[in-house]
Parts: sequence; structure tokens; C-alpha cells
Amino acid sequence: MAIDKNKALQFKATLKDIKPDIWRRFIVPADFRLDQLHEVLQVLFGWVDYHLRRFTIAGVQYGLPDFDDDFKTVDEDDSKYQLYQLYKKAGQRSIYEYDFGDG
Repeated sequence: MAIDKNKALQFKATLKDIKPDIWRRFIVPADFRLDQLHEVLQVLFGWVDYHLRRFTIAGVQYGLPDFDDDFKTVDEDDSKYQLYQLYKKAGQRSIYEYDFGDG
């Protein structure tokens, strides 16, 4: 079942390997792009966008493409995809990595 681009999506973002859990629940428009979701996460967690980022959704890695990147840290440009195109069902999980050096 496709997600309507005119709806909103609710997310719960939880930091891995930290106890007690640190998490944020938030709602964004389904037609937001992944790079806009990145901006929301930066604000919600109080980060300042100094580091690289990567979303992994259904095995595909989205982020800032770097054509000089020998390690190929991303497969797709995150500014080209809207959330409703990638999130297909309630409860779908994904990974957001920020600051590859610290995990």
C-alpha cells in the first residue's frame, strides 16, 4: 500500500547503544525529502550539522554524494527522494548515521 504524499508521517528516532534510551517522536509531511528529514533530526537532537550523514532504507544508502569518495559511502543523493517514496508501511525501520567517525 502506497503512502499518500499529502499525509504526514510519524517517526520515532532512538539513539543506538545508549541507556537509558534517548529518543524523539515527531511528525513531518510525507512529501519532505530525506535531506529535510536530516535537518529535522539535527534540530531535535541538538546537533550542528558538521559531519557526514547517511540513511539506510531497505538496503539502499542515501546521503550527500561525493564523486571523489573511493569508499562509496552512499548509493543515492538524499535530496532527490521524498519520504513517501521510500517509507511504504507503518513500522518500517531505517538507519540514520551521523558522524561516521563516532557512529
